[in-house]
Amino acid sequence: MPTDENDPWRSFEERTLLAISEIASIYDEPRWRTWAEAFFSGADRTEKSASGMAQFTRDLGGITAPSELIRRLGPDPELEAIEDAAITEVTAGADDIGTLSRINMAVAATVADWAAVVFHSERPVQPETEFRASFESFIESAAIHVGLLKKQGE
Repeated sequence: MPTDENDPWRSFEERTLLAISEIASIYDEPRWRTWAEAFFSGADRTEKSASGMAQFTRDLGGITAPSELIRRLGPDPELEAIEDAAITEVTAGADDIGTLSRINMAVAATVADWAAVVFHSERPVQPETEFRASFESFIESAAIHVGLLKKQGE
């Protein structure tokens, strides 16, 4: 894990930890919370645990993995098409467990996916890459999601 303040991964790591903390405040699945506490504290930040929790959460909610959605869209899909497919996927099966529950599961799984990527990628992140744009978009969406759920609970 980078320690240099000027390293672009530093802000990704800090923001990922913040996202884990925020999602843990609204998503109460016990196994996910146990993982989140261990990851946040540094007790277990392995790629295997993060990826495994992402898959577990998707399986729990019957949510298709992003890589599968992208594969279904064909070669080089636009980011907007991927986002639309993900929204359709999450809301399509919501009758069984409720829309908010499926959205919580999808966001929790995505946070775990990002944790695996951000903490274990060997790729350098440049300020204007698609990865960075996608990460920024996700973090913004997750913050809005958490804010709305907290406001609804008041």
